[in-house]
Amino acid sequence: MKIATPIILTLICTLSINSLSAQSEERIAEIEQRLRILDDKVRTSPYSLIAELEQLNDESAQLGSQRNQIMSNLVLSKAYESQKNYEKAFEAVDRAWVLADSFDYRKLDYMLNSRKGFILLQQGNNDASIEYLEKCVALASKEDGEPAKAKALIQLGYAYTRKGDFDKAIRNLDAGAELLKQTKDEIQLQNLYGYMGVYYARVGEKEKALAEYEKALELSIARKDTSWMISNYLNVIAQYAIKGDVEKAYQYYNEREKLIADIEFPEDRKVELNIGVLLVQNEKYAKALDVLNICRDYYAKEGNIHRVALADHWLALAYRGLDRYDLAEERSQLAFAEAKENDNKKLAELSAFTLFQTYHWRGKDTEAIEWLQTSNEIKDSIYSEEKRQEMLALEAKYETFRKEQEIEMLKAKNELEKAKRGRLLIGLISSLLIGGLLIYQQISARKKDKVIQEEKLKIVALEKTQLQERLEHKEKELTIQLLHVAQKNTFLTQITKSLDKIKSHLGNEPTLLVNKVIKTITNDISSNETWDQFLTSFKEIHHTFVDLLVNKYQLSAAELRLASMIKMNMSSKEIGSLLNISDAGVKKARYRLRKKLDLDQEVNMQEYLLGME
Repeated sequence: MKIATPIILTLICTLSINSLSAQSEERIAEIEQRLRILDDKVRTSPYSLIAELEQLNDESAQLGSQRNQIMSNLVLSKAYESQKNYEKAFEAVDRAWVLADSFDYRKLDYMLNSRKGFILLQQGNNDASIEYLEKCVALASKEDGEPAKAKALIQLGYAYTRKGDFDKAIRNLDAGAELLKQTKDEIQLQNLYGYMGVYYARVGEKEKALAEYEKALELSIARKDTSWMISNYLNVIAQYAIKGDVEKAYQYYNEREKLIADIEFPEDRKVELNIGVLLVQNEKYAKALDVLNICRDYYAKEGNIHRVALADHWLALAYRGLDRYDLAEERSQLAFAEAKENDNKKLAELSAFTLFQTYHWRGKDTEAIEWLQTSNEIKDSIYSEEKRQEMLALEAKYETFRKEQEIEMLKAKNELEKAKRGRLLIGLISSLLIGGLLIYQQISARKKDKVIQEEKLKIVALEKTQLQERLEHKEKELTIQLLHVAQKNTFLTQITKSLDKIKSHLGNEPTLLVNKVIKTITNDISSNETWDQFLTSFKEIHHTFVDLLVNKYQLSAAELRLASMIKMNMSSKEIGSLLNISDAGVKKARYRLRKKLDLDQEVNMQEYLLGME
């Protein structure tokens, strides 16, 4: 019996080790299966799953399963990315990368580069993202075949779209689409539709963007891919809102709300807030209340006072549209207080004016007048601040110009002093060589020369000072004149819009009279007389600049006007008012001028024009 005991103990220990090993393997398999399930859920419920993922990662480390550690870190990176916690998302990918290197698991290179590239893309670091995604294209070509290469090309196309390099974007998206024809990978096809929608939206082809987003939505619904359904619904809603189709936008909004009702999904409510505004503007007040109340609650929890105030303002307008003046008053009061707290003068002024209208319609004239006065006071303070900023800008321009002239004068003075010292040294050496008589003659000559030179310098300095004062005065007058013209044009444009609205309430004969008035105002705005005077004055100050633009670049009169205003540091808003064109029109005009001047995108056009003289 004594001999048998060690053998039995050895057998028992062996069985125990085998039993423990079998239990470990079984648990490792369970963890792997659970990680695959969590990977499907992580996009829609990242907050609630992080604790479990970290626990599974720790347990995998204790069990010595590098494979499960890699997988858990990759899923954790997706969870943190969904939360926009990019720092922790990067840390999780880096941990997976270290494990993959020690495990020598080279097939993970594609996946790890793809993860890091996509996180960088969500973070807005487009250049770094492109670097990783281009590696993925190369790795997929060697290791993972056509489906992986298609995915890499599609993501790379999206990255170039985000960067604004649309030629490379469509080239990579088309290449990915061509590969998908062979693979028929529904997941990547869904991604392709979504990214093509982004591309078309960015290049301004809104109908094509909507068509691609709707195809992506249809496929994600068919696949029951909740994460992509939520994103695709949002894209479709935004496109219908842009089109002004409020019914369709609201329909898709309701479908999306049903989908996210029971999920913890991280998102912003900017699109929904815009839908609420659109519904109010289209007098669909009851529907607007549903949307705006959800947005208001969301931003209140987030602590975003600015957005809460916006939601309250539009809620007030919705309640007023339903004749629920007590609630309209309450919301406007809240919006006003929140706007004041957030130092948002424009919203405070709008809320005060809404309160004036609400009290007026309720017959409370005393309160109405008080809120109208408040609205006007805020409006006047905004206008005064804008004018103050304009005057400060003008004074800063003048002060800069004056200092530049002082520097030039100091340089001239230093050069003169150097010249004086040089002549003195020459005279001293000459006096030592020539002798007493020559010394006397040289001193006499020097005195005469000095008197003549000083007289000449005084004359030159006086003429330069007078010329500089005239130029400064003219440039200041010209800038103020242009600002007055811009204000006049803005005012006349507002009057024209008001007359257009009045026309619909008038008969035929008054309408003809209004049209005549509008034509007179429009002709005044479009008159070339002001511009002829402007160019005449501008040439007096910058004649070399004007001649260079006309002779070298053959600029038209309109292009010369635009170049002159840019040189005078006029803002796009001021230029638009002066030329009676929209912000988009100013951008197009600046783009055409850039092409005419043959300037690269990296060159600042204003600095270039300021340097020309």
